[in-house]
Order: sequence, then C-alpha cells, then structure tokens
Amino acid sequence: MVFNPTISSISPNSAYPGQSVTVYSYNGGFGADRPSNAYLSINDYNVSNITSWSDSSITFTVPENASFAPGQATIKLQMYNKTVTNSGLNLIPHIANVTVYKDSGLISSTYTYTV
Repeated sequence: MVFNPTISSISPNSAYPGQSVTVYSYNGGFGADRPSNAYLSINDYNVSNITSWSDSSITFTVPENASFAPGQATIKLQMYNKTVTNSGLNLIPHIANVTVYKDSGLISSTYTYTV
C-alpha cells in the first residue's frame, strides 16, 4: 500500500480546547490503521488524544492543557517520512464560566453563565 497523506479539509474549521475535530483526506492516504510512527500536532504541540483513525479521516480532541493563542493554527501530520500541513483550523478561546456582578446600590447580584 502506498501512503500519500493529504489534509483536504478540517471540520469544524473553528474549535476550542477540548473540542473534537476531524481532518479529511478525500483521496485517502492515512491508512486504515494508525501507524506507530504517526505524529499529529497543532502549532507543533503534540495531539495525543486521537479518537478515530481511518484511511480518509482522523478525529482528535484539541488539547486542553496547551497554551494556544486564538487565531489560525497549523495542523501537521507526520508519518512514513512524509509531512503534510493544513492551516485551516481557527482556534477560539473556551470560556467555561463567566461571572457577572451587578450592584445597584441596595441590592447586589451575581450571575454565572456557562458558555
């Protein structure tokens, strides 16, 4: 089998840490099973949580413990001495809780929103 990986598209194209993302190769080329020498990264940060691998798609979780700046990110796949990249992922900050304090003089209120 010839391994000729390409990253044709990314879905979703905007993601936050902890979110699942899938990269696709319309012509295949990833291989039916994950090779032992495959390395996937976002902005050179190792992606260790790969949840699904097929010849035409790879699904992974954006690492939550990485220090990603918001904006365009590069996904890099290295395997069998080949490296392919795609800069079609937009990283967005994930805000777990936002607390808003409202003080109207006599009454104080606190609201917590989960985004």
